Amino acid sequence: MIKTPPFSIPKHFPEFRSNSRVAPFLFFWVLVYILAIFQDYISAELRSTGFYWSETMLYNTYWLWFIPLLYGVQVLYKVIASKGIFPKIFLIILTSLILTALHIIVFTQFFVFVSGLLYDNPHRFSRIMESALSNQVYITLISYAFAPLFMNYFKASIANEPPKASIFKDSIMVKKGNKRIKIGVSDIQSIISNRPYSEISVGDKKYLHNHNLKKFEGILNPNIFIRVHRSALVNKKHIVELTSRGNGDYDATLSNGSSIRFSRHYREFWSLFTTTGT
Repeated sequence: MIKTPPFSIPKHFPEFRSNSRVAPFLFFWVLVYILAIFQDYISAELRSTGFYWSETMLYNTYWLWFIPLLYGVQVLYKVIASKGIFPKIFLIILTSLILTALHIIVFTQFFVFVSGLLYDNPHRFSRIMESALSNQVYITLISYAFAPLFMNYFKASIANEPPKASIFKDSIMVKKGNKRIKIGVSDIQSIISNRPYSEISVGDKKYLHNHNLKKFEGILNPNIFIRVHRSALVNKKHIVELTSRGNGDYDATLSNGSSIRFSRHYREFWSLFTTTGT
């Protein structure tokens, strides 16, 4: 048996949210990669020279290496941001030189390794290194030097955005006899499918609603209301106790004293409850 106070559960449970900062970053460098390939193709057509897709796609992976390197040094840039103006300029220049050298070396090693797998006559390390130094070193230095400015600007713009209204409801209307009353979402312990209705439990009271569980999943915060069974949604803040059935399923006791079965088929939504209890 696992006993967990209601107030201690939410901080352990993961929040299912998309990282809005990563997507534009990835999109930008993938777009640069595609445009670089297209530019090589146009150049080859205008000059009537040979164009080889595999080599061009491999060589232009140079631009994709900005993704892990820039994203991975955010902590370093945070340290730089806390320094004075002159130490900051010095550290940015030094960091840019180091990252540029690392970028070129890693890319060259990667290119040579992959070409050895693809071609009978792989490219030489020195030749690819020379090409990267002569063609990309300046734009690489500039990218790493100005990255802190763009990162700070991007974070500031996000911080200054007005908060978006929640798309999830904080109250719903239910029928009580001939009346319709409003109940707070936070007071709901569980929602059970009772076709063609859903049965909402609020304390020792139960209400019928014509929404099905799928509809409720769309209007209730998934970080609070979790699917624990094909016919049950539970407010995780009201979970008091879990008891194992020995077969992967659990019985949950809610704050209103009711018992809900946690099916192992929905373990991805509730499995942390079995490891974070006190």
